[in-house]
Amino acid sequence: MGLLRHLRWVSDPNYRGFCIRKNSTAIMKSGGLFQEAVKIYSQYDPKLKVKLKDQKVVFSSGAEVSFSHYENSNAAQLYQGLQLSSVFYDEATHANEEDIWWLVSRLRTDANMTPSIWLSCNPQPDSFLFDWVKWWLYPENDERHGLPDPEKNGKTRWIVRRNGVINWGDSREEMIERYGEKCMPLAFQVLLGTIYDNPVLMENQPEYLSNLEALPDVERRRLLLGDWTAREAGSSYFDRKNCPELATAPPAKEFEKIVRAYDFAGTLPHDSNRSPDYFASVKMGKMKNGQYVVLDVVRTRITFGDWLEHILENARRDGPGVDIVLAEDPNPASKASTKLLAQSLIEQGFITKTRRASAGKLDAFRPFAASAELGVVSVVKGCATDLWNKIDNNNEFFYKELEAFDGKRRSGESGHDDMVDCCSLAYLFLAQRIKIPSFSTGLLSSNLTYQNPFSNVKGG
Repeated sequence: MGLLRHLRWVSDPNYRGFCIRKNSTAIMKSGGLFQEAVKIYSQYDPKLKVKLKDQKVVFSSGAEVSFSHYENSNAAQLYQGLQLSSVFYDEATHANEEDIWWLVSRLRTDANMTPSIWLSCNPQPDSFLFDWVKWWLYPENDERHGLPDPEKNGKTRWIVRRNGVINWGDSREEMIERYGEKCMPLAFQVLLGTIYDNPVLMENQPEYLSNLEALPDVERRRLLLGDWTAREAGSSYFDRKNCPELATAPPAKEFEKIVRAYDFAGTLPHDSNRSPDYFASVKMGKMKNGQYVVLDVVRTRITFGDWLEHILENARRDGPGVDIVLAEDPNPASKASTKLLAQSLIEQGFITKTRRASAGKLDAFRPFAASAELGVVSVVKGCATDLWNKIDNNNEFFYKELEAFDGKRRSGESGHDDMVDCCSLAYLFLAQRIKIPSFSTGLLSSNLTYQNPFSNVKGG
């Protein structure tokens, strides 16, 4: 269906359509997107010209449909300066969100049509697309949560994107009223279908339905039923359902210790890396009854020169009862910079300690995840703030990152592990067996030996 949509405009000689996948090999291989397109378009236009070297087809009208890839952020230059009448991105859950928005920014044309982009995909709960389509799904309080809601399917909503945040509305007029005449709202439509919406396929290939029904449960729910929340058991080490949310933070007197742990990053988005890591922190406390509470979460993107002021701002807000814990990279230059930063914070009167960052992110995260699974970790409701994306009092991005983390490196906005590192560092610091005495000034980091109770636990 994605290929067929181009045929709406190929009678216009100015039309320049694109078909894109993340990987170029998948486009040109036997039975791939290009070969399938040639087969379909040749039936529509017998005079179709196939330019294999250029990876495009030219219709008798002069209209063109090109086939290209978007393997990484460097591929953005492929579309710099081009006019994209419309774009079909196949298997969009493999894409990075910022790559899609870059393509949207390239939509312009001399053809007599409104430029557009359409995306095809299968359900994937950890993809950025989940947030895009969730309005069209049954809500969380429904037993059918994650499945397509047929009453909403195909309905158009409107969006205005500001500072990386998508703002939704039910009509163009609503968005103009909210954001002004110059806001240029975009129409957004979601069509969620299953094999049952394709009677021709079921008639021609009746075995296809049987093949889907025979899949393992999670894949069956995704590919047969269209379930966007289906997830493999054990694919995630963290599940928010195990962490009760507290309406308010417990009183400070009920805590044995409170720390704010930091994970550093100093790169802003640019053409070759439009989704760099975040500068993140997690404020966590260990209560006298042994419970752990996530009290505050902050992430942003800032350069090295802004690190100190950002940490000081958090420290002034946290107060003197909260220790600062900085992750220390083993790299000599990074280690020296961290110590210098710690010294600056100490001189400002804030207790600051450094801890060497674990080489194994998964091993460092497992103790926190195990405690969360046991129900001894709580999270204050609405305690998370994303300064870069202007998200306030919303824990969703925090939970999603922890749930998506499986120990494997992934690129793009859905592949960050900054929250993971902060939780690991804060938890391991709080879970140490002996108490490290606090000094108001002059102590860069303690040399006392401590042993983490989970240090000999190996993940299964």
